[in-house]
Amino acid sequence: AEALADVAAVLIVDVPDRQRRVILVALGDARDERRCGLHVRLAVQTVGLTPARPQRDAVGGDGQAFGVAVGQLSASWDKLTGGYQGMKAPVAAILGFRFDTDLKYYYLVLVLTWLLVEGARNMLRSRPGRALMAVRDSEVAAQAMGINLAKYKVTAFAVSAFYAGVAGVLHAHLTRYVSPYDFNMGVSMTLLSAIVVGGLGSVPGSILGAVFMTILPHVFSRVKNLPLILAGLSLILVVLFLPYGLVSLPWKIKSAALGARARRATKSGNA
Repeated sequence: AEALADVAAVLIVDVPDRQRRVILVALGDARDERRCGLHVRLAVQTVGLTPARPQRDAVGGDGQAFGVAVGQLSASWDKLTGGYQGMKAPVAAILGFRFDTDLKYYYLVLVLTWLLVEGARNMLRSRPGRALMAVRDSEVAAQAMGINLAKYKVTAFAVSAFYAGVAGVLHAHLTRYVSPYDFNMGVSMTLLSAIVVGGLGSVPGSILGAVFMTILPHVFSRVKNLPLILAGLSLILVVLFLPYGLVSLPWKIKSAALGARARRATKSGNA
C-alpha cells in the first residue's frame, strides 16, 4: 500500500507542470506509513480532477480503471514494489513503541478505527458533509444551491482514498507482507458489496456491511465456494428488499409492525 502511493504519482498526467512537480515531491517519501494515507489521498485527489467534472458521472469507473493500471504497473516495477514477489513490511511502531504482538496491534487498530469513524461522523455533521449529502441526493438541486459539484466529488473521492490508504498500511503491518495482488479487483468488489449490504451513505451501515462480509467467509469456510454464493445472494436480496441496506432493517421491522397494528385497529373499529 505504501509503494502504491509512489506509483500513483507516475500516472498523474492531466495537471499543470508546477502542480505535478509539487505532487511528485510530496509523494517522494510515501514509504513513511505515518503519511501514507495523506499521500494516497493527494494522488487520488489529483487523478480525480478529470472524472469529477459536473457533466460526467464516471468517477467510479475511472477509479476502477486507475486501480487496475496501478496494479499492473506495480507488478512490473520490481525495484520499487518487489514485483510479483511483493515485499516484506516491518513491525508497526509509533514513537519507538513496537506493536509486535497481536494484542498490541489489536488495540492500535481499535483506536485508529474509532478515530476514523468519529472523524467521518463529525465530517457529515459539518457544512462540507451536508454539501456532500446534498450532492448525493440530487446533483441538480445541489448545483442550484451553489454547491461546486466538481469540488465535492473530488473531496469525496480523496477522503475515501485516505481511508483506504490507512487501511492498506494496517493490512501490510498485520500480514508483514504486501504485494500488488493483495489489492485486486476482487477486493474492490468485496468492499463495494460491503457498503451496499450495510447501507450506502451511512457510517453505521459501512461498519455493519464490513462486519457481515468479513464474518460470512469464516462461518461457511468449510463448504467450497459457498461464501461467494452467499455473498452474491445477500447482495441481490438487499438490493431487492432493503434498498437502504441492513442498517435499515430495524426501521423496516418497526414500520411493518406499526402498519400491522394500524390495520388491526381499523378492522376492530369496522367490526
